[in-house]
Amino acid sequence: MRVFLAALGLLVGTLHAKSTPSATAAEFYYRQHDFRQALALWQDVLLRDPDNYNARVRVAELSLWTEGHGTLAERMRPALDAKSKLSPDARALLKRKFWELQTVFLTDQAQNLYYQGKHRAERGDARAAWDFLNQASVLDRGQFLILRERARMEKALGEFDQFYETLRQAAKSYPYDSSNTTDLAEAHLRAKSPTAALETLRGLETPLNASQTILYAVSLADSGAGASVLPTLRSLAVSRAGKPSPQPVVYYALAQVLALTPGNEVESKKWLERFIQAVPTDTTPAAAWDPYHLPERLADARRSLGRG
Repeated sequence: MRVFLAALGLLVGTLHAKSTPSATAAEFYYRQHDFRQALALWQDVLLRDPDNYNARVRVAELSLWTEGHGTLAERMRPALDAKSKLSPDARALLKRKFWELQTVFLTDQAQNLYYQGKHRAERGDARAAWDFLNQASVLDRGQFLILRERARMEKALGEFDQFYETLRQAAKSYPYDSSNTTDLAEAHLRAKSPTAALETLRGLETPLNASQTILYAVSLADSGAGASVLPTLRSLAVSRAGKPSPQPVVYYALAQVLALTPGNEVESKKWLERFIQAVPTDTTPAAAWDPYHLPERLADARRSLGRG
């Protein structure tokens, strides 16, 4: 509780409520730490004025205290979607506030368990780290930092189904983290849900980085996209001085799309050959993280070229 109140104390006095009776009363109860009464009054203000920044922040803070992290996203996201009438600056501030609240520890015990887990992870003991982080996640459900670190340990332990589920929980808690978005898109692709991967990547508000661009292009190819994705795949497939060699899956995706367009059979087979040459003979073992299913694609490429 001390951890939460300390964080909340940093926020008191940072807002200036509109001078309406409900807002004035709500702020009075807020400053008296009568959080439930303040929440009810601020919700009334927000109901009548959904784009009231002050009310949105107060309702988020107070719902965190009274209900935990679980309902915070539904309180904040309506003001952050495309229909919101908030100014870009206000939305940026609101998103930063969203991050601050979803990374607050509601109990000292949860915070202590989190840092013990982080310490074990730094020492390379993923199993012990996960045990601490799992306990922390039970005490402070929906806390983004705990979920993110627990997911990292699940990936290290090869528990990929649980990793996938924890990534989803983290995205629900705070959907604007680029690293979590990338991991979740990879997990969707590993689950053979390219449409879900595309939807996840489209939620990013910043330009796609190199790995995200590959994920996006391969997901388009896997979802049956036609010639529209060819320019991106051709660009990714060409080696350039000073840049890393293309990922082998790009060759396969390019061949995959070319095979769907008449007159490109010869070029498609050329890229399949390049893919086979680029994938190591002892391809990715089953226990490793492989969102692209390289062994499966390799077997398909060989069959397409008549090599069994």
